[in-house]
Amino acid sequence: MLVILKEGGKADLTFYADLQLAAQGIWSIDKSLEEGINLKITGGVVSGNATGTGKLFLRKDGKSIDKLNIKATSADGSNVTVDFVADKDSSKEN
Repeated sequence: MLVILKEGGKADLTFYADLQLAAQGIWSIDKSLEEGINLKITGGVVSGNATGTGKLFLRKDGKSIDKLNIKATSADGSNVTVDFVADKDSSKEN
């Protein structure tokens, strides 16, 4: 999974699984980064006309994804749901 948050609020998202899905959207932060980054899907996911929303949470390093949840609908009516939770960093557990 790759999420690129660009200046001006644009976002590019790419998901790798059995196939590769790409989406575009916009992002925003409410009061603080700890509340997560709001995502609004405005295109992509195969046909280019997907719409939906999601929430991205970063780890304390500010670079790594901790959690990502997205629900979107593509132009043909197919529903796309992404629920990602990163593994705990095992190097800090020892």
